[in-house]
Amino acid sequence: MSASLIVNYRRYGVSVNLKKIITAFAVLIAALLLLSPVSADDEETGALIEAVALSDNCDSVSVSVSISDSFASGNDRLYLFRLPPGNTGKLDGFIPAASVSAEAGKSVFTLSFDKTDKTAPLYSYLIAGADGNGGYRPLGKPEYIDDITMLSERNHPYPQITSKKGLQVQLTSDAQLLGIKHTVINVSLSDLFSDSSEKADAFVFGSKEYLIDKSALSMLDYRIKTLTDAGIHIYMNLILTFDTSAPESLYYPDAVNTTSSAYALNVSDPSYVNRAAAYINFLASRYTDETGMYGFCGSYIVGYEVNNQAESNNAGMSDKTEYMTACATLLRTADTAARLAYSNARIYTSVSNVWRTRIESAETIGAREFLLFLSENCYDVGFGVSINPYPSLLGMTDYWNDRFAVDSASTEFLSMKNLNIFTDLLKNDAMLYNGEPRRAIIGEFGLDGKYGTESEALQAAGYAYAYYTAANNDLIEAFIWHRHVDHSGESGLNYGIYTSSEQFLAPKHEKKIRSVIAAVDLVSEQRSDVISSLISLLPVSSAEELTGTADCSRRRIRISGTAAPGPDAVGKKDILFDFSESTYSFYPSDNSQYLELLEEDERKFLRARLINIAPVEYMGIGCTLSDMTRLASADYISVRVRTVSYATAVDFRLIITGAKNGGDVMVDCTSTLICNEWTELYFPVGDAAEGLENGKLKLWVRGGSEKDSDLWLDVSDIKLCSSDPSAKAWRIFTLIIIIALSTAAAVILTLILVSGAQRRRRKRKKKHGSTKFRNRQVQRQPQDIVSSDNPAAQEDQPPSDLK
Repeated sequence: MSASLIVNYRRYGVSVNLKKIITAFAVLIAALLLLSPVSADDEETGALIEAVALSDNCDSVSVSVSISDSFASGNDRLYLFRLPPGNTGKLDGFIPAASVSAEAGKSVFTLSFDKTDKTAPLYSYLIAGADGNGGYRPLGKPEYIDDITMLSERNHPYPQITSKKGLQVQLTSDAQLLGIKHTVINVSLSDLFSDSSEKADAFVFGSKEYLIDKSALSMLDYRIKTLTDAGIHIYMNLILTFDTSAPESLYYPDAVNTTSSAYALNVSDPSYVNRAAAYINFLASRYTDETGMYGFCGSYIVGYEVNNQAESNNAGMSDKTEYMTACATLLRTADTAARLAYSNARIYTSVSNVWRTRIESAETIGAREFLLFLSENCYDVGFGVSINPYPSLLGMTDYWNDRFAVDSASTEFLSMKNLNIFTDLLKNDAMLYNGEPRRAIIGEFGLDGKYGTESEALQAAGYAYAYYTAANNDLIEAFIWHRHVDHSGESGLNYGIYTSSEQFLAPKHEKKIRSVIAAVDLVSEQRSDVISSLISLLPVSSAEELTGTADCSRRRIRISGTAAPGPDAVGKKDILFDFSESTYSFYPSDNSQYLELLEEDERKFLRARLINIAPVEYMGIGCTLSDMTRLASADYISVRVRTVSYATAVDFRLIITGAKNGGDVMVDCTSTLICNEWTELYFPVGDAAEGLENGKLKLWVRGGSEKDSDLWLDVSDIKLCSSDPSAKAWRIFTLIIIIALSTAAAVILTLILVSGAQRRRRKRKKKHGSTKFRNRQVQRQPQDIVSSDNPAAQEDQPPSDLK
């Protein structure tokens, strides 16, 4: 026994062993805990909701519960409550929807369900026991219907996207040339709300009529349709901006009227929850229609950097737990509302780069804490995460040197430098949904790069480094760059890939980053030159180290056109479109206001009114190519086209896009078009379009004059040209003759060269042999010296007069 644990009180003649006392005290405490009455928290495990399921025809809901022996022995009945949207478990003023005898084992509550009421799935179910004072004590937390997709309007598969490359698109045609596949568009709910029936369209949700602003909806329709037709996948960021004409009840009760960029939506009352659900359900229903009338958008980000309750999602200085609970309510509401329209709709929350906060009372909640709270309270909601991992210092272009973003779970900031900290959290058991990590996107990221300075090149390199970081991370589904054009309102930071002119957000100069964005997801042989030029600016030693194993399968095939037909374009011509009867599904695709059919010289043509928004931007029309086999069998595609403008000439582009072998392909045909006269342009597509699927065709022009009050694009017909068989046969025969003659000439030349070589060898051999003979004669002279003693030798000597 350690002497330190024994205290001798000699004055009283008592020796006390402290270790034994401590052990006895611990045993006593444990016994008291075991004998004490079960608390409400402990009793929650006595009865548990195991499932909330709809019947096959969705006219009733069954709530399955398990009751323990301990609960059954201390309670007579178990009660079920049906709670309205937004209620987190407060039972005051509510009466039970049903009750059963508290018998140990399994039990099922069955309630009627109105499947025509879209608010019904927003209700939750909570079990409770009697509290002995005429009230009820909740057991556990509210539970929701397990599978609401049984109520979904549509269930078609979600589109598959082949690249992670994204951009906050401002210039649609430029985005297509860059190969952009994702974008985020901000939609303010305050813009959509309306209280004037004359300026609004009405819709019904849960037996209540709501109004949506016609003008705002029309602009949103155009934007989503245009981006969808451009092959760009859209994330709709649902935010709430300040509007004096909007009802005050839209805003979070504690929100302060400041210059905040966005505000928290009010879900403090069931009617407010229903209102939010109504508008989200309307948007999801409109933009996931399989007909594609308004385009497609099936992904919705709820709020902007929601963990910042003081600024980007202003909720004032409200209690942190209450605020996060309200965020969880809105997230669940959005998920339910969207999936009632489309079963595969996707919902995301948005967080900033603040990963942990040093001060408990900080106005910004650490993203890590916020996400763990949401996952705990929305464990049955398949929400994803949109994170904005900017450097800790926004002007720091070389973010890989950011000392505040470290490779540790305790890091204060989360940037592209330590993105793995974020995705590691998604793999944590506490964050899983149905046993799998949640979806994640880089919803916004940018680096400062001022045109004409060293930071411009560093920005380009930094983009590539960040893009490949995301591309090599399996949990990241999209990487979205912020911005397309520099914005003067961002505190001097130049995030754009173009500089801006004096006109607000009008592009002026192309920056170095643009060529990098265009190249990063191309196949290796098409991107190597661009990528190799960046290595010296980055903390990598090779292009292979930079790109890693990123799946880059996009191809771009460039073709130059001509106004004169080539030899392969003079044969058979197959009319693809002649516009004699209709527009053949052509539509005003890019910066085009409308289309109409006109006639000139008894020949119909398609006319598009163009909107010239920027010198770098193309304008034009497009259509879907339903039969790609016809195009693949042609040698040329020709288009008879005219631009009406004060300009002398404009740039013309014919774009064919499609999918091949799992990757995207762009056939990019360019030419110059003389204005104000009909011109037939020929493009030798050859094998470029072979094997393409899901093809689209775009006809664009760029340029015009400042004098143009109206700029028109006219198209009268589009043809597929195949080679003239007889001409092709003659060219093949001629080619064979040329090859034969060339071969014969080569053989004759070879024979001549060989013969000459042989003659030279014989001459050298003969000469070499004569020399050897003379050498042998010289060598024999010492032995054949003529003397009077050698008569034979004397006979061989020439006459004396010849010596």
